[in-house]
Amino acid sequence: MKWYGNLYIGERVNRYAPRIRQRLDAGKSDIGHYIITLAAHPSDYLDLFDTRYLTQNALKKRLPMIVGLAADRDEALIVAQKIVEDCISKTGSWDVRTFLQS
Repeated sequence: MKWYGNLYIGERVNRYAPRIRQRLDAGKSDIGHYIITLAAHPSDYLDLFDTRYLTQNALKKRLPMIVGLAADRDEALIVAQKIVEDCISKTGSWDVRTFLQS
């Protein structure tokens, strides 16, 4: 899995982020947590996935860069909002993909 260097992490999962990341890298699912990735489709900005889906090899092979980690879907939406807000404030653009890949 490819991880963003300056990973966005939700408040409720911040304390456990290194352990969760280690488990995901080892191929173990971490039930209940969400990852935020660059969108698979170029016209979208970000995708949210429950980490349970990472047990599917097809998804793991095609998984775009992971840019965020959250405790649940609600927090994942908050983290995704933070990413977009940072992008707009730092670049003045909605181009999240370019912002995160630079």
